[in-house]
Amino acid sequence: GEGGKDSHLSLEALRVLDRLKIINCPFLKGLYKSKRKTAKQFLCTPSNYRLDILAWLFARLYPPFEESFETWQESNAEEKIIDLTMLGHELMLCGPDDHDLIQGCTQGKRQLGFIHEAINRIESLSSELSDKSARSSVVRRAPVDCFHQVPPDFPSRARKL
Repeated sequence: GEGGKDSHLSLEALRVLDRLKIINCPFLKGLYKSKRKTAKQFLCTPSNYRLDILAWLFARLYPPFEESFETWQESNAEEKIIDLTMLGHELMLCGPDDHDLIQGCTQGKRQLGFIHEAINRIESLSSELSDKSARSSVVRRAPVDCFHQVPPDFPSRARKL
């Protein structure tokens, strides 16, 4: 019944949370401040904390976004959602109209799968990087060619920031 599905989702959310801890996501303290007490509520319900986590994940996959991150944080929620949907689409993590997924309004299962996928990408990127930088520890950023699928004019708003 519903209950079993629900507890499965809760476990899944805890797994996502653990993975976020492992990659040192700085926004998990939001979980302790937010009214949403469980990992599932925190990761599958709309909130600014959740948007920050997604933005941080995307910035790991698209370093230029990191540079406009602070300015981005000052935008209103609606603008943030539009930006992240656009970026998520460029990164091939979601569709061009998946605003509800980014906002946190779709099924929990889909949202958690989406966050897992972003973390998978980050992990495979950093293992590629650590292979490459085993010889030189200075390489911290992904080589530009990892991002060849992102058009140079992306995103139009970040340009103006």
